[in-house]
Amino acid sequence: MLRRLLIIVPLVLALILASLFLPARRVTIEGIGRLSFETSVGSQAAYASPDQVTNSPTDSTGGWTNPTNAYADGTNYASITSGNPSASHTYSGYEFSLTGNTISEVRVRYDAWSAGASITQEYEYYDTGEDSGGGGAWSSYKLCQTFSSSTGFTITSVRLLMYYGGNTTYPNVTVGIYATTGSPAYPTGSALTSRTVNASTLPTSAQWVEWVFSSPYVLNANTTYAIVLSGTAGNSQPVYWRCDASSPTYNNGMYGRSSSGGAWGTSYMDNTKDDMFRTYGSGTEYNDQIRVDVSWDGGTSWSSQATQTLTNSETIYWYDVTSATTWTPEKLDNNHFRVRVDAYTQNTAEEIRLDWIPVEVTYTTGGVPSLTNSPPNKDFDIVQPNTTYYAKGSAPSNPVQDGDCTFTITNDGSIAIDISIRATNFIGSPSGDWILGTPDATHARLTAYYSGQNPASGLVLTTSAQAFYSNLAASAMKMWDFEFETATSFADGNPKTSTITLTATAH
Repeated sequence: MLRRLLIIVPLVLALILASLFLPARRVTIEGIGRLSFETSVGSQAAYASPDQVTNSPTDSTGGWTNPTNAYADGTNYASITSGNPSASHTYSGYEFSLTGNTISEVRVRYDAWSAGASITQEYEYYDTGEDSGGGGAWSSYKLCQTFSSSTGFTITSVRLLMYYGGNTTYPNVTVGIYATTGSPAYPTGSALTSRTVNASTLPTSAQWVEWVFSSPYVLNANTTYAIVLSGTAGNSQPVYWRCDASSPTYNNGMYGRSSSGGAWGTSYMDNTKDDMFRTYGSGTEYNDQIRVDVSWDGGTSWSSQATQTLTNSETIYWYDVTSATTWTPEKLDNNHFRVRVDAYTQNTAEEIRLDWIPVEVTYTTGGVPSLTNSPPNKDFDIVQPNTTYYAKGSAPSNPVQDGDCTFTITNDGSIAIDISIRATNFIGSPSGDWILGTPDATHARLTAYYSGQNPASGLVLTTSAQAFYSNLAASAMKMWDFEFETATSFADGNPKTSTITLTATAH
């Protein structure tokens, strides 16, 4: 959708009643009242919002699946499994046709999310580096392993290769997850989550036993935890466990210490050397990234990449590439403009989805309205009350001639402009001594006219903008002047200031 708004460039003409501009001259106040009065010209610019257009791609090439689903906003999507990085995909054919316009902003929109990766199994290992040969009583817990993960996940269970070889006095056996402290890490505090069973439920020959916790626990990323075995019965109740002989496997960014082989422990809760445990984590990971960049020369040069970590919810993201180059209409046409996207793995490879990848361009139709005014200064010197003055020095002809004018407006833009004009009330000390209006004791009047006009038809200025001159062509000039009628009397001879503002708008 196009949005066409007015663009304005005001130019300020300041009339300054100020002796401070005359450092070698004092203000003289006589019976009828006089004061120093001079003018200066400055300028300023203000812009309203220009037009915007948002276009979708019509062509693409690369490695994503169903890329055309990203041509429009809808229920379908393009997708790819993330990599380091994944195959990229380049979108083109945005069909911008902006010849003759001024580009002020370019932004890429991309609607993206992650389908996630299921975390079904985590493998962790710990080597105690000792063979105690005797163990200890059930009343003290045993550290079985420490582990950490570079991404947080929900842990629901732990599996140990173990069996019970004791008599008919069955202890209660507990497996728990603990926070750790120190280096090397050691369990601290109460169990974050745990599971307790009676040894009578354990196998009498070596088997994997899964300990499903009473409640799942969400582990933090890059944080060390401990798996702890403990018991509540008396002494001499051996639970045997050992490592698996298979090679270790690492998944989902988790890491620990690994080993294989090793003998069975032969005493109660004996931490035999080379012990291994296998942990399970469950849940879904949503943290892979989508990365976007643009080219303005057909793919030779590219902007920096915008990297966005995704969630499981489709979200609208924006990448402002205005500063990537000096944008011209040619750089945005089908021969030059490209948008490229890839997916980057964070821990576990996930499916990345892209619903839409349009581009928004902000531009000004036909150029920016602009004008200048000269000369920059006009000195009225000392003025009398109840007197008419002209910026040029004398009353103009009818019609006004160029030679009757002091100021020249130049349209230095590339489009025709209309010009409005306004003035502020005089300000100074005391405040409000002069204001605009019909001349009387406290009012002064400013009347502006331009070359070719009947001066009697000149425009009496107010504090609101009024149409002054219409359809000044690009690079054309128009001369103008104004009449100044002072108030009939003065309360003081202090400096006063008024500002005349010329505003250019597109014709």
